[in-house]
Amino acid sequence: PVATYFDVQAQKELMSIAIATHKNVIGKCINQIADLLVQIRAKEAVIASLKDSLEIARRSKGYADASSAYKADIWNGPDAQDDIVRDRLLQVDTAHMELTILRNQLKLLVGVDRNQQLLLDTNSVVPAINSFVLEQLSWEDCWEKSTDRYLLAQQVRLHDAGIMLAWAQYVPNISFVVNESPPNGQAQPANAETDQFLHVSLNFPLLDWGLRYRNAEQSRAKKRQSRLDEIIKRREYQQRWFMAEDQLILSRARLRQCEHALGSAEKRLKAVQISFDHGGSSMPELSRAQQAVQDARMARVNAEAAVLKNQLGWLDLSQSMQNSFLDNASGEER
Repeated sequence: PVATYFDVQAQKELMSIAIATHKNVIGKCINQIADLLVQIRAKEAVIASLKDSLEIARRSKGYADASSAYKADIWNGPDAQDDIVRDRLLQVDTAHMELTILRNQLKLLVGVDRNQQLLLDTNSVVPAINSFVLEQLSWEDCWEKSTDRYLLAQQVRLHDAGIMLAWAQYVPNISFVVNESPPNGQAQPANAETDQFLHVSLNFPLLDWGLRYRNAEQSRAKKRQSRLDEIIKRREYQQRWFMAEDQLILSRARLRQCEHALGSAEKRLKAVQISFDHGGSSMPELSRAQQAVQDARMARVNAEAAVLKNQLGWLDLSQSMQNSFLDNASGEER
């Protein structure tokens, strides 16, 4: 019964590990879905900007075809404009295919057939991510509540149960038997009433060559190794935490830079547009200014997506998002 008790305790710890691991997998899927929504949102904005660039290229081509001043121009002539239009068309087709792949990946995650329609509100992922104030989180608290720390602690508990189970092998096996067989050396008359005998047996090896002791020592060594692994994982978690924070700060700086570049491009476009309306600038100059705005917009879209992805990476590390969807995602009893 002693060995059975510790064996049952070990099985309970294994069940807790399985539940925590399962919840961790679901949490990873939640973050993957959010990441795909961010990518789909950015790709849709890129496609819209590419379509605007295509319209600009088509207007430039029409102007070059109608104007005799650009017939022999290598950079702004009809042939060059035709190449630009084809390039924009190919970019739009490529972006549409990339968007289709992202949507199919999302369908696979949520369990929808790829041939079925999936309506998405990609803008809803932005307030969901921004609702978490990451700067207010502490890495020590998040580590204590993380699944990794819980699994490492469960390993230590398993080794504790293994130590007790090894020592429990020294407890003799006790068996009880009730029968009518008299012990050796005791006679029973043939015509007398049959007696009932209780036989108690104690079974244990007198010499096991230190096998059970070695099993206990191995469990102790594994427990010490698990504690060392927990210390190492804690340090690695701290480093990953600060790296995630630095990456988010860097991506936000790049976003501010892209927003400034977009504002500058829009100012230049207004100046060129006014100059073009008064005959001071040519159509190719206006087209280049318009294209510069579109390029700046695409850069800003990608920078904003990078900020959201870095936020998601930090949320994944802290398990904040999955904890908001799952009850006790770390698996630890609270």
